[in-house]
Amino acid sequence: MTRFFLSFICIILICCFNSCKPHRERRVTSQTDSAPISENASKADSLESVYPDLEIPYMADSVPRQIIRREAYITCYNHDTRCPNWVAWALTREKAQGTTEKKIWYDDNGNAIGIADFNTDMVRRGYIFDAEADQPRPELDDWDVMPEGMSHGHMCPAMDSKMSPSAMTQSFLLTNLCVQAEKLNTGSWQKLERKCHDLAIKYGCLYIVTGPVFNNRHPSAFMGEIAIPDAFFKVVLCMVGTPKAIGFIYYNTNDPHNMQDAVRTVDQIEEITGFDFYPQLPDNIENEIESKANLNEWQ
Repeated sequence: MTRFFLSFICIILICCFNSCKPHRERRVTSQTDSAPISENASKADSLESVYPDLEIPYMADSVPRQIIRREAYITCYNHDTRCPNWVAWALTREKAQGTTEKKIWYDDNGNAIGIADFNTDMVRRGYIFDAEADQPRPELDDWDVMPEGMSHGHMCPAMDSKMSPSAMTQSFLLTNLCVQAEKLNTGSWQKLERKCHDLAIKYGCLYIVTGPVFNNRHPSAFMGEIAIPDAFFKVVLCMVGTPKAIGFIYYNTNDPHNMQDAVRTVDQIEEITGFDFYPQLPDNIENEIESKANLNEWQ
């Protein structure tokens, strides 16, 4: 009886101890509720299915957002700025090696492939009005008069949307665009996009998030009704082999940009944007890779 009583007491104490251990509540976005991922890396060709929606960051509920899923990317549209908060995508080797040429594709009835309820009034100079975006939303008229030295900047680039005609067409939606300095768009930023594209082919899969940075909560610089970003961020995660991540900040100017000078840790990008990137990662991995950034590891 004494032995039974002591065993019973031990069981009670163990249960109490386990219930008192600190527990980290899993952070998920209000847009998705994916299961936590394991710490075991997988082969590059299956990473996207192993880590579904890993590219989607966590953001405060107070930030206006509308999640729109496209074939090549996910955009988080903000009706206050009429810009995306962020655009995220998992770029696999297969997707990056797509062969669809850069243009808007139409079916036999003259409808843009991959765009719902399309009519010819929705496209102008190669850019497409997004009828699925919440109002107020960017209009084609807003983009007619571009400030001097500014251009249409893709967040998910066309080079990462070559897997099909519908994906390529969707890359030209206004909700995937921001007002971007022309020389940045065609120069330093494009070099960064190309580097990420090539590294996705090398490693097999990258998780990329990019978007605008506004110095003020309510930006004062507007083109029509569209806010003009002060800078752009990009964060990149590789889960092949030893996980690693890196971030970048490029100022929205026509001045030359050096890639090394633009390097930031993911932690620093989180501080700037207020977003929590890759929240599904186990804490030990997330804390390790987001606290350091070494461009030499990405060659």
